[in-house]
Amino acid sequence: MTIPSGIAWTTNNALTVLQERQGLQDNESAMGELLGGAAESTLTLDSGGAITPTSASHKVDTYLAAATDDLIHINIANHPEGRLLLLRSADASRVVTLKHAAGGIGQILLKSGKDITLYSQDMTILLQHNGSSWEERMLSVPQNPNTSVHAYLAAPQSLSLSSGEASLVLFDQESRDTLNEFDTATWTWTAKYPGLYAVAFEIVFEATSVTAGDTYSLLISSNTLIPPTLTYNTIIIPVSNAGSFWYACSGVFQVPAGKLVTTWLRNLNATTKTPTLYAGAASTSLSISWLAPLPDSLLP
Repeated sequence: MTIPSGIAWTTNNALTVLQERQGLQDNESAMGELLGGAAESTLTLDSGGAITPTSASHKVDTYLAAATDDLIHINIANHPEGRLLLLRSADASRVVTLKHAAGGIGQILLKSGKDITLYSQDMTILLQHNGSSWEERMLSVPQNPNTSVHAYLAAPQSLSLSSGEASLVLFDQESRDTLNEFDTATWTWTAKYPGLYAVAFEIVFEATSVTAGDTYSLLISSNTLIPPTLTYNTIIIPVSNAGSFWYACSGVFQVPAGKLVTTWLRNLNATTKTPTLYAGAASTSLSISWLAPLPDSLLP
């Protein structure tokens, strides 16, 4: 980075032409390194988790194209006090996390007191050089990601559940996934953006696979294992055993970016049960919709 010349142009009559020229060139270079003064460029983290900015706006990429990496220090050499620095992710598939208060020259101080993950190229953070640190001044998070997911079973899922056992519902087909957040290979939804989400989990039993009085629990979980559980709904099969039985579990949840959501069926009976779940887009299914951004206090 270039330090402005600091030459007193209007009061210093002893300047030579060469000094004036050099001062003008330094100031021109310094102006080009301010926000909006030049095209955005990409910086790659070094093996120690550091970058050296060369302008005021950069994309940040992981070391050796790793899937994840930590940005620990930002070089302050040739950065005057008050310098602004705008950062965002170079590639959403290579996730960079800014580490809060790692210590040492060039540490990053974040308002929340927590690490911040740049999980999207649409997410930007503005930092300012202050002393030996870079301090957060602004965090911009997408406000309307328009998440809409609908997943379902391609074929009936037959289960054998011992007493108390839970099984993932293996949603392996999609009719809608606007941001490509649902993985039909692992049956999980991963939020790209923090927000308030409406989640609805519906199950339709084949009537001949359940018995009146059977008790099950539908679970929406916040991980690939249970617990933890976001919510659940305990159901009892009615006495009438004619036709199929439809049940649902739903809620509105505060979901941070990167959080996994899975769906489960648990056997609450004293003996092993073998329920079968109907397939098809209008049958056993999972629907997820983004409702609103998280309050600032709940952002990552």
